[in-house]
Amino acid sequence: MEKAEARSLVERCLPRFKDAGLLAPDGITDVKVRAIASLWAGMGSVYDLAVSSKNGIQHVVAKRVQLPKRCDSIGDQRKKDSYDVEAAFYQKGHAERLISVGCMVPFPLHVEHSRGEGVTICMTKVEGKPAHPRGADAFVSWLARLHATYWGRRADEACGSDAGGLQLQGCYWHLDTRPDEHRKMPSSGWMGRLKLAARAIDLRLKADTLQSVCHGDAKGANIIYASGEGGEVIPLVYDFQYCGKAAVTKDLAYFFNVEAQPSEAEEERLLRLYHSELTKLLGAQGDVPPELAALKTSLELALCDWRRFSEIGLGGWGDDARHRVQKVLDRLDGGRALPNEEAYIDAMQREVHEAIAGVPPGITQLPTAFVDTVERVAARAFAALPEANNDADVSSDSEVLELVETVRNRATTWSHEAHKSIMEKLGIQLNEGHPCISLLAVSRRCGDPTGLISWFVLQTLALFQTLNVQRSRYVPRCTCAGCQKAKAKMGMEKTNFMVIFPVMQVVFSLPGVIGAVVAIRQSPFVQDRVESIAAMSAGPLYLSVFVMRFTLALIQASLGNARRDSGINVPDQHAYKVVGGTADGALVLMDESEPFGRFNRAQRGVQNHLEQIFPMVLEFVLSGYVFPWTTAALASVWAILRCWGALSYANDRMARIKGNLPSNFCLGAMAGIVLTIGVFASLK
Repeated sequence: MEKAEARSLVERCLPRFKDAGLLAPDGITDVKVRAIASLWAGMGSVYDLAVSSKNGIQHVVAKRVQLPKRCDSIGDQRKKDSYDVEAAFYQKGHAERLISVGCMVPFPLHVEHSRGEGVTICMTKVEGKPAHPRGADAFVSWLARLHATYWGRRADEACGSDAGGLQLQGCYWHLDTRPDEHRKMPSSGWMGRLKLAARAIDLRLKADTLQSVCHGDAKGANIIYASGEGGEVIPLVYDFQYCGKAAVTKDLAYFFNVEAQPSEAEEERLLRLYHSELTKLLGAQGDVPPELAALKTSLELALCDWRRFSEIGLGGWGDDARHRVQKVLDRLDGGRALPNEEAYIDAMQREVHEAIAGVPPGITQLPTAFVDTVERVAARAFAALPEANNDADVSSDSEVLELVETVRNRATTWSHEAHKSIMEKLGIQLNEGHPCISLLAVSRRCGDPTGLISWFVLQTLALFQTLNVQRSRYVPRCTCAGCQKAKAKMGMEKTNFMVIFPVMQVVFSLPGVIGAVVAIRQSPFVQDRVESIAAMSAGPLYLSVFVMRFTLALIQASLGNARRDSGINVPDQHAYKVVGGTADGALVLMDESEPFGRFNRAQRGVQNHLEQIFPMVLEFVLSGYVFPWTTAALASVWAILRCWGALSYANDRMARIKGNLPSNFCLGAMAGIVLTIGVFASLK
């Protein structure tokens, strides 16, 4: 840039000096030009213009962008668009808006376009140090302020050439602008899986509820730190070329991975600091903040999105996050690559959607059928209230309950919006951010049986939201079609086995308990045997065997939960991981193709039977001493059913249920008999 051109540029900046807090020069005596940076792909330079006058020397930074007349590549077009976005950032009031809320950025002095061939952006010079011991804390707080300022719909208003001019998709690595790097990813190993999952991750982040305007290039080279009057650390941030709408966790994932590189504990602390600041800011402006769990889930996906580009486009720049990426992939594909991108999209919809669905208020899109049903329930509940309809028919309660059951069946997701809609129909003020309704408020409105039915409807619906929050834990689960189909067929994909297994144990034992109680009271033979056990003080031994049976159920329940959450389905008993080579990180599981699949299932059928032999023989002996014929019959039926289950297992893993499940009634009955004998013998 020539001196005369620089002076002319400074003169066009003068009207904004006062607004920027600069002294209006009392006669410009000189303008010195110094190039301080070159732009990517040789598209221009950044200059420091030292303006000398009688008032002293003041500095203006001028970013002169020289765009190619024709953009022959997607990369050139991306850069051209980014400079247009940065010009809009300074020209359309975004910089002043951020400064007004405490996000310090350069103050815009002048922006001019050169007939479509370039743009010049003049701004104040920010000065500080490139690093600070408390810099990470200060910058995540800066990000929280940025994100809160453009939270939700405000981001839409700020983006697009017809609106605020910022990027419709913020961050320079989003998938739509990086097809070349995506295409170059290897097709095997964990990166091959990430390549297939990239579209699903991208779509999920676009649909994320945590939308705002992101900086888009939040690295150390674009941040310097100054100290405030009270010693506080003040980040001064620039380079807003890729500023635009995105999930806020994209900024966090990028900053953590390439700049802060914190330990696991330090990242947790920084994330909690960000969440605390964001919560406070959103609350002050009337928005409801996201849950920390939702933020963590989104962060892991955003990290995968960043590493998808970084591994190829930037040679792996940033901290190695392979293990974290693989955990996300394992959740989607169970450790083995799914057939195509569509399969990963389906898996993402199943596995990750609920992790955000519990965030209030009303930021989750509900299925239309579910919304319609909720509206019908709300209308019926409202009609049932005495104040709304004095002639309400009590017989309509059955219809309300029927509708509740419909909701129970259809509700795969829940949001604060539907909850609020129902409450508004009842004329009850909603306690914002709370997953349950006010019992006192409802009790005042519901003064008769029909009103209580309405209360029950609302409690049921509120419960869906609470359960949704409880289900939003980041736990890997198998997503292959076979496992999902098997779980659906068993009907236990959402069951906590630590509860259901002990309950089933008690239920299976009841026939034995009831029969033994009747026999001990009526049969002299049985009474003599029980008395002989009591005479030997062996009653507690019988009781201890039932305790063994109960604790075995808990151990098996623990295995059931772990098996489901890991995605390692039967007949697999262990999961091994390949270390090194092109298949690095892949899981090694049993071969399900024939004839090897049949062998593995048959082998597991044998082992499954042997696992039950020890408790069965123990209970067989103890029960048979008092009830020989009954025990013999139960043991024989148990053996036949277990044999049927094992033979069926060899053909189909789900077919084992046909014999194994009813056999548990036989084994449970013997356990109940042993328990009852132990109780009677111990009390004598």
